[in-house]
Amino acid sequence: MSSRRKIEVDEFKALILLKKKKPYILVEGKDDIQFYENLVESIGKDYIVEPIGKYKDSSNCTAVIEFMYELANILDNDEKRKYFLGIIDGDARKYRDNIDKIDTNQLLYILKYYSWESYFINKEVVSKSIKNYLKTRSLLSENLVEYIYTEHIEKYLLYELWLCGLKRLRDSKNDDKCNKDNSINRLNKDSKFIEELKALEEELFLFATQKELTCNHQTLLEITKGKWALAFFIKKYLQVLKKLPNMCNDEKLKLVKTCDYCEKEAFKDCLYELRATYKEEHIMADIINFVDIPSLLPIKERLQQLK
Repeated sequence: MSSRRKIEVDEFKALILLKKKKPYILVEGKDDIQFYENLVESIGKDYIVEPIGKYKDSSNCTAVIEFMYELANILDNDEKRKYFLGIIDGDARKYRDNIDKIDTNQLLYILKYYSWESYFINKEVVSKSIKNYLKTRSLLSENLVEYIYTEHIEKYLLYELWLCGLKRLRDSKNDDKCNKDNSINRLNKDSKFIEELKALEEELFLFATQKELTCNHQTLLEITKGKWALAFFIKKYLQVLKKLPNMCNDEKLKLVKTCDYCEKEAFKDCLYELRATYKEEHIMADIINFVDIPSLLPIKERLQQLK
């Protein structure tokens, strides 16, 4: 059976401007659709989000770039350009490619970070989500969120994940450690793998210096594959959530505020116990639906510029 004929760019232009008369956002693949639909809904707009594969033979950033260039060449005024936007991942391209040419196309929006998943890796997500998992909100405070994020999440992000990101950026296609689907699982619990990565620390830090890469939150999210970084973030987040009752019970450590039940040594009723048996996929499904976190504002502001 032959595949359905792809719409040419001039047909696409006519379809939108003459028939649909509403802005279209083209994204790289099907996994991007719901995220951008959620953002569109959050700003009160009625835009259409579609994968580029509907109009090109491939589903990747190159297909989006090519299609939006073809489209830009046949649009004759700025008013018409407000009906179209192509969004592509950052993909660490500014550290690997010349993006000047891409930047000149007003129909393209390049994510600041590696991919949209990267925008959920921050303290605000912990602050917003943690109340969904504990049995009470009375124990929640800025200090607790700061402690959880800084001591149990960020320190792993800015060391182990940073090394993995540098390794993948440096060695690209021939990386045998940090460019495989199981890399994040190994980074989380395989001590041998972690030690092997740490053994490369000196040469990876030299590479970072040569590339003028500073170890901070922004650069980490720019160079580290978004899906993997978010998966690692969630692993560390869930691990500390499960540890909270033990922290509450331990009178010597006093790492978190002791709940009323543990004050009375009724430890089995600790209010830090999770409300359910959460798995990583539950946490993932919860947080990627947040649309009002500050990190997403730049994307929403660009969407607002459409018709």
